[in-house]
Amino acid sequence: MRLDGGGVYDGPGDDQPQVPSQHDRLLAELSDGPHQSWSAQALRTILRGVRDQRVIEPIAITDAWTEDADTFCVVYTPPWAPTLGGIRRQRGDLDPVTQLMEARGEADAAFATPADPESYGLAVLDDISEPLGRMYERLRYDRHHIGWWGTLAETLPERPA
Repeated sequence: MRLDGGGVYDGPGDDQPQVPSQHDRLLAELSDGPHQSWSAQALRTILRGVRDQRVIEPIAITDAWTEDADTFCVVYTPPWAPTLGGIRRQRGDLDPVTQLMEARGEADAAFATPADPESYGLAVLDDISEPLGRMYERLRYDRHHIGWWGTLAETLPERPA
């Protein structure tokens, strides 16, 4: 499994895989205290999941940040995709697969996302470690050529300075 263009995990036989410094930096940016925001907890779950190889297909996380207490962004290399992908997710949003469905009056409760940040983070980890499939057609590209999906505003996400 490759992370951030540097480190490589040799496989499941490694007792202590080498964690690249970029991944360490992203994890360190997130406080691990008792008053950590919902979005920071969800994002930490995703980063730890990649570090611990709890992914469907290998992915590389290039960057990740929280926008506010309920919103986070992840820039990553999706499986089998030729470009960087970005996902923006927000507490209480619907599973992005609903974007592929025909418009309906009310969203099906089966597509509601988990309320607790750890379960939510694991669900997003599953989403980003699967090939994009039909979602690829719906990516919105920013000036850095990152294809964004998820819960997007009119203006695409930018890492805060």
